Amino acid sequence: MTSKIIFRVDSSLKIATGHVMRCLTLANALKNSQVEIIFICRDLEGNIIDRIKQSNFIVKILPKPNKPITLAPENPYLEWLEVSLSEDIKQTKEIISKLETKPTLIIDHYAIDEIWENEIREFIDKIIVIDDLANRKHNCDILIDQNLYHNYQNRYDDLVPKNCQKFLGPEYAILREQFFKIKPRKRTEVKNILVCFGGIDPDNIILKAVKAIIEAKKTLKINFNVIVVGAKNNYQEEIKQICGENKFRYKNYVDNMADSMHWSDLAIGAGGSMSWERCYMNLPAIVISFAENQIEICQTLDDRGVTKYLGRSEEVEESDIKMELINSCENFDYKFLEFRSKSKEILEMCK
Repeated sequence: MTSKIIFRVDSSLKIATGHVMRCLTLANALKNSQVEIIFICRDLEGNIIDRIKQSNFIVKILPKPNKPITLAPENPYLEWLEVSLSEDIKQTKEIISKLETKPTLIIDHYAIDEIWENEIREFIDKIIVIDDLANRKHNCDILIDQNLYHNYQNRYDDLVPKNCQKFLGPEYAILREQFFKIKPRKRTEVKNILVCFGGIDPDNIILKAVKAIIEAKKTLKINFNVIVVGAKNNYQEEIKQICGENKFRYKNYVDNMADSMHWSDLAIGAGGSMSWERCYMNLPAIVISFAENQIEICQTLDDRGVTKYLGRSEEVEESDIKMELINSCENFDYKFLEFRSKSKEILEMCK
């Protein structure tokens, strides 16, 4: 009988797309492993469920929320579910309990904790949690946190069972196969710039970054080659027009991000999962955080000289990006965070 792997993950305007994208990376890598893969996702505003379906995976869709929820103060991320924890447990349990065999469950969701996991446990063979926060307890067999913090090796000591296997740090970053096909290179100057802030850009930082590059060119007298990768915001047409006028390449979506990162000498982008793709490719970056959980990661990488962290998206101005770009070009002093990927170990754990 075919074994099953279930992903419980959501995407929305609040959550953004990174959680689903890294789960898709895992799912695509597991395609040829004689397993059946099923995603369980809620129908939330701004979701990318269609992207999962386009990758030929089964998606069990949880219904749209029909009323506001009362938040529990112990976990501010509960609002990401947009339903109560008990309702999410009940609806997820209805799907999983009907399966003929107990699946492996992979959870990538900041709203889910040991309360949820305890309720589901009897229907599950193995629970794998992908987390970044270390802010709540989990009842899981395996925990993966790919992030680099000053105390990353000890953050979960009191948050998971004693027998839980912990895989911590950038070595366990969930990278797409495309990144392993290109040899990383080190840069010494800036000529090619990649502007990419992931799938959601609520503060329209992309437009600020594009305008900052245009202004920096006047001071530096450098004819930058620029690729701008779009995100969901209300300024798409304006961004396209400005890119066209300045001979910047604008793309709604990049299939092979590894190629774009290899081509680039400097990235301007967000914190989060893309940080480890850039680090793996030895790509320096000017970074802006889009969420609370990205701040410590951005600061840690800045402390190590790997990135230049400008601050939160709602606080960063065009002039801030311009000045850091000029500084990066005139004083290229980035360091490189070299690590060996252990992605294959992650795949073996999931099977």
